[in-house]
Amino acid sequence: MFLVEYLLEHNRRCKRVDFYKWARAKHYPLPPPERLSERLANSTIVSITSAEQDEYCLSDAAVEQIEFSKLEYEDAQQKCCSLIEKSVRDATGLRTHAKSNPC
Repeated sequence: MFLVEYLLEHNRRCKRVDFYKWARAKHYPLPPPERLSERLANSTIVSITSAEQDEYCLSDAAVEQIEFSKLEYEDAQQKCCSLIEKSVRDATGLRTHAKSNPC
């Protein structure tokens, strides 16, 4: 999952050497490059994009799922804020809508 984190932070595409530098700087545990390539061979999240197996990218399906999940999260957050605002208005008897939304 460290590779997915890196790909999300770096335009969804990277060279293996750059990923390993980044992960080592964060003191993340890493498998040898050959083992990582073996694990990614059947991945539905990350694709190997070069014959040398030294470049990776997020799959289109993973990008779509991440974007969908972000929208779901934003929707749930907005619903939560609306429920909190309603509860505060009901508890205080105020019926006016506040100008600033802390959510």
